[in-house]
Amino acid sequence: MIVFRDTATIKNGTGTITPEGYFVADALVARANNIQEYRARELGLTDRQPDDLVRVFRPEAEVFAVDSLATAAHIPITLDHPAEMVDAGNVLQYRRGGTGGEVLRDGDFMRIPLRIEDAGAVTSVRTERKEFSLGYAADLKLEAGVFDGQAYDASVTNIRYNHLAACRAARGGPELRIIDSRPEARQPEESPMPHIVLVDSLPVDVSLPETAAQVVKQLVLARDTATGALDASQSALTTANNTIAARDGEIVTLKDSLEKAKLSPQALRDAAGDYARVSATAKALGATVTDSMDAQAIRDAAVSHKLPGKVYATDAERNAVFDVLAASVKPADVTDATPDPLRAMLADGQPVALGDAQTAAVKARDARFARFANAHTGVAAGAAN
Repeated sequence: MIVFRDTATIKNGTGTITPEGYFVADALVARANNIQEYRARELGLTDRQPDDLVRVFRPEAEVFAVDSLATAAHIPITLDHPAEMVDAGNVLQYRRGGTGGEVLRDGDFMRIPLRIEDAGAVTSVRTERKEFSLGYAADLKLEAGVFDGQAYDASVTNIRYNHLAACRAARGGPELRIIDSRPEARQPEESPMPHIVLVDSLPVDVSLPETAAQVVKQLVLARDTATGALDASQSALTTANNTIAARDGEIVTLKDSLEKAKLSPQALRDAAGDYARVSATAKALGATVTDSMDAQAIRDAAVSHKLPGKVYATDAERNAVFDVLAASVKPADVTDATPDPLRAMLADGQPVALGDAQTAAVKARDARFARFANAHTGVAAGAAN
């Protein structure tokens, strides 16, 4: 849809100031069956030169369509046309009053009550901004035709009103001095020719200072908002990069720790031997030892068995008590507490002392081998020569 600016004037040139200081009046707006002239650039047309005139017809079937009339009720009144359409996000910035709810047809015009509520705006509409211009969106049909002997280039349809602006000048016939005067009838002191400058690479017409100021204000606001969003994004990116760097450092530290924690074959043998000695000592102290227990758990079990009810704050304290208890264990007791010499040897890395029965078996084997060796001599093993 294309944004248009139609205009109105106070009905019969009258208005009233209420006891509260509000300005109230009836306005004739939105004339039907008339042709208005626009520059091509005003309509956003790019198929012709920007300053080419485009004659736009407003048929009464569209102006007085029920759904179109309904959109003119209770819309905000502004001073001049804002650089943007009015909505919930900016209405407090632009609103100076509002239209009433009774929108009626009055001949070829729409009649609607209005009320200016802002004191400065009341003064302005009584002194300099005596015309009222409708801002609305509509579809533009680029189909040429003729009405009442006058040719036109396009017509409007699907009209939706947005706001009513108090302005200085007008477009249209004498009954409605519409704000954007017809291009050939402009008066330099009221509607100067456009003077376009670029602001942030966007064209701004500075021939109307108030409108230009609003446009520049919106551009600056948009720029500042975009800059703030960019700064926030860069800050978030920096934080994410710092987090990634910290995680990379933690990974390197963990890898180093893991590498340092690897046990050498000698360290593994030492650990196995220590475990076997602790296990044998705990068993000699009468503690129950299982394969699921590590060396610390075995020490704790031995201490709890020998000194039930005692509570120690740290492993170091319990280990010290275990060492004291282990000092009272005889080596023979430790040997007897190891029923599997082969397992103990594998765990400790060293041969273990054999028990009496094993010693006797070894001696008997040696004696038998001696008899076999001396049998051909006729001398008994162990006999004197």
